[in-house]
Amino acid sequence: GNGVHNVSLFVKDAAGNVSAANTKQITVTPPKPTVVFKVTQRTVTSSTTVPISITTTDPSGTGIKGYFLSSTDVSGTLTAATAGWKLVTTTFTIPTGDGLKTIYVWVKDGNNSVSTAASVQVRLDTTIPVATLTVTGSPGASPVVTVSGTDTSGSGIKAYAITLTNTQPDKDDTLAWYATATDASNALSLA
Repeated sequence: GNGVHNVSLFVKDAAGNVSAANTKQITVTPPKPTVVFKVTQRTVTSSTTVPISITTTDPSGTGIKGYFLSSTDVSGTLTAATAGWKLVTTTFTIPTGDGLKTIYVWVKDGNNSVSTAASVQVRLDTTIPVATLTVTGSPGASPVVTVSGTDTSGSGIKAYAITLTNTQPDKDDTLAWYATATDASNALSLA
């Protein structure tokens, strides 16, 4: 088992004489489990509930006995006895407020060995971008239509849609949205 043990060695000669014990103290420390962690959808989200995927290895062979997730790095204080370990986890709730969020995860095995932390960053973006549509020239003489969009939250404008009504297309309708590139300030400009 794990922990501190006394190990004694005895030897016997050809005549059958047995030596006295030579005893030493050793500490048995099994290898720690490891964890690989990723967000299963995208690293930019408008939801505070983030789907995750965790892959582990358990070199001790005792089995993974818990997962610990946090939005702060608690490596210095986390133990196998810390409250909050879960048996299964597929989502994590990140703190509110737009910006980059870091999610940390640890695993523990049947020896109560705790892995080092793995982490991933997710950008929370709940700010609605601003669309600007400008028409210049006369409507009957081939007007020039300019579209632009601005995103102040940092995730960037990734697509645009132009409709003949003011009905917003479904955000997952791939036929309605056109992919585009943005500049470093996340501004979209098409002319």
